[in-house]
Amino acid sequence: MRKEFTHTFPDEEPSDIKMDFPELQDLDPIQHFDKILPKGSTAEDLKVDIVSTVMSRNHFHTIKKKFHLNDNFKLKSDDKLGKIAPVYEELGEILHHFGTFLKKLSIDESVVPYYEHHTCKMFIKGKPIRFGFKIGMLCSSSGYLHVMGIYSGRKNESSSGMNLGEDVVTQLLSKIADLSRHEIYFHNFFTSYNFLKKLADSRIRATGTVRSKRIRECPLLDNKTLTKETTGAIDYNSNGTAFICHWNDNAIVTVTSNHQTYEPISFTK
Repeated sequence: MRKEFTHTFPDEEPSDIKMDFPELQDLDPIQHFDKILPKGSTAEDLKVDIVSTVMSRNHFHTIKKKFHLNDNFKLKSDDKLGKIAPVYEELGEILHHFGTFLKKLSIDESVVPYYEHHTCKMFIKGKPIRFGFKIGMLCSSSGYLHVMGIYSGRKNESSSGMNLGEDVVTQLLSKIADLSRHEIYFHNFFTSYNFLKKLADSRIRATGTVRSKRIRECPLLDNKTLTKETTGAIDYNSNGTAFICHWNDNAIVTVTSNHQTYEPISFTK
């Protein structure tokens, strides 16, 4: 039996960016990146003419190899990202300069290829890019990047008991001024029943796919039984804190939310 949610959320939404910043009405999000980072591509939507006409791609890479942002003799021994921190901090300020202007935000990870030696380099099995830096990214539903952070080791787990996924989400969300106006979406690496409860207590709406071993507080029909049902068959449960639903597709898909339910039901191809 599904219980009603025991917590409430405010009805406020982010202000319209076209009203607050009329000069940005016709500006595509990718144009921000074009003005910051020169690209190697010659595609019209990626290159910056003022850069590509001044130097070749190989010349740019040569300069980049010898370009330093910090004095190596003044770096802190425990700062793994000290050499590149200034450019990422500057880029972060530019990306977040106009605030967070859409209601729906998504958190995911991106990998920057890197094959040299570095303590932050990671190996990710089964991915197209297996070696590189893992970057947590918070984007709006339009694809615009608002906040990013390079993974350099767990920071909060020992002091607060958060796992790695919760740590990443918490750090990214800390840059958003008023989270009560937004809805946050993420995949099963970050999602757990306990974490959704923490977010609900902070009046943060969150939805994500979830692994079956993380929903013991709100049990569902086991996957083997559900796979014997027809395609599209669903099972759901709610205890007032989180709503959890899974359905039979090509594989079993499980989604949980602290503010949404399964209604309305619709069909898709």
